[in-house]
Amino acid sequence: MEKEQYIAALEIGSSKIVGAVAIKNANGTVELVAMEEEKLVDCIRYGCIQNIEETNTRVNRIIRKLENQVSPRKIKSVFVGVEGRSLRSITGSTEMQLPNDTQITDQHIEQLKKEIRRDQFDGFEILDVLPKKYIVNKAEYKSVVGLLSSHISATFNLIVAKHQIKSNIKRVVEERLQLAVKEYFVTPISLGKHILSYDERQLGCMLVDFGAETTTIAIYKNDVLLYMLNIPLGSRNITRDIMSLNILEENADELKKTIGNALSVEIDNSGLKIEGINRDEVSNYIVARAGEVASNIVAQLDYAKLTTADIPGGIILVGGGSKLNGFAELLAQQTKLKVRKGMPPAEVNILNSKAQNLEYAQIVSIIVDGANAMGDEESCCIKPLVIHHEPAVQAEPKPEPKPATPKKDSVFKSLFTRIKTTAEDIFNENDDDDDDVEKK
Repeated sequence: MEKEQYIAALEIGSSKIVGAVAIKNANGTVELVAMEEEKLVDCIRYGCIQNIEETNTRVNRIIRKLENQVSPRKIKSVFVGVEGRSLRSITGSTEMQLPNDTQITDQHIEQLKKEIRRDQFDGFEILDVLPKKYIVNKAEYKSVVGLLSSHISATFNLIVAKHQIKSNIKRVVEERLQLAVKEYFVTPISLGKHILSYDERQLGCMLVDFGAETTTIAIYKNDVLLYMLNIPLGSRNITRDIMSLNILEENADELKKTIGNALSVEIDNSGLKIEGINRDEVSNYIVARAGEVASNIVAQLDYAKLTTADIPGGIILVGGGSKLNGFAELLAQQTKLKVRKGMPPAEVNILNSKAQNLEYAQIVSIIVDGANAMGDEESCCIKPLVIHHEPAVQAEPKPEPKPATPKKDSVFKSLFTRIKTTAEDIFNENDDDDDDVEKK
């Protein structure tokens, strides 16, 4: 048996699909050894798969590339991150009566979660259930296991999303590629556990995943998720605004990355032309759209019935959009809070240097959750390629050689022999006749 456990994970976003392989060593350390990605255009919109066939092709290509790097092993199962436009948290409550002086156990908590999962939300699926608070003996607790009581009241955060998000992933990964999904992880929740520090979650903070087509906001306080919502705005909105200047998306994206700045700054050489486009016009589009995204992020505090004073831990940025120049400074100006860029989890030794970039924090967080969820070796995602050898076939004994048989004369030789014999007979008969004549 192998001492290491191999972990495979997929993160399906709007602009790219990322796959990764990591090794969980016998001492519990995790090493990310391979990562592959495929860029996307329109086959996934707002985090939901639209084109099953195209997505299947891209994911299959990623799996084959990863397998080449861990050969001769084959990927049999994966952990998958779930996110998208419809992702959000909904507060739900339930309660349980117990006999007097019953000690509350983990089984009671699981029963409460099972009860709350029975709630139906039209078109939505419950992906995860996270506790917000418990009321026991008229007191509020974050954890109640071990307490004695006859009644528990629980308030949960139900993480929900449209049914299509998960069902379309199943159609690609399980039905088309025949890969087992070991577990689905809600990507923002994985990020919150591994990107944020305990102090930030305890004091209160906002995690912002600024992606291509969506931005997810998760707000924590007292180490509890209070609020989560996905807004349909992302960095691709900025790219498409620049495209209105009659340039291709690839060039517009490059302009956004090279000269883009979310802050309104003076440009000395305002007449400079870039591929026939005025730099001022490009800057104006970027500033306007970045300001809209930032305003929508800050507005989530009001919707959560919180203020900036409730999140002294500040704002933590991840995602490809967070690399836009000046965006972190823009949020700091609007909120008067400290803003930092999140980095991939320190729990993973990242051997692939590209994965150290903050836009890959999602896949690394999913890898960490996958490593924590691994059980015995049989739960390993990647198995050694087993080559079945056919049993050796016993050679049949060679038959004993048969005695050699005289070769038959050819047809011509046989005919020649017969003609010769006949001629000799005739010649001999003539000789006998001559002898008779002489005697007479």
